[in-house]
Amino acid sequence: DKVKIKIQKDLNEFCSTTGYVYIIKDLDRDSVKIGVTQASNPKKRLSQYTAHKINFELLYIETIENCYDVENEIHIIIEDKRIRGDWFDIDDLTIYKIIKLMNKRKYENLHYGRKNK
Repeated sequence: DKVKIKIQKDLNEFCSTTGYVYIIKDLDRDSVKIGVTQASNPKKRLSQYTAHKINFELLYIETIENCYDVENEIHIIIEDKRIRGDWFDIDDLTIYKIIKLMNKRKYENLHYGRKNK
């Protein structure tokens, strides 16, 4: 029974497009990561960065529908600032604009997403 429950939970998370979009700053390298997690406990996911000896500051975390689409949209916008993977060399103004965009997407999804369903 425990295995079936775990499999069902994993399937539900996999099928869901709602998740946490987060922004962390590596304080030693002055780089910024924009990532997504569908973990039920996002702090556990973020603790992995500490385990990898990354001295980071959490700048933003929010539950967003279509989280992968939002993350991808942001990555495309700042592609020219990519260092490696999901890590970027962006300034505070760009971070502010990204947070503003993510909040806009969150509330568009909340308002229009439910209206159309």
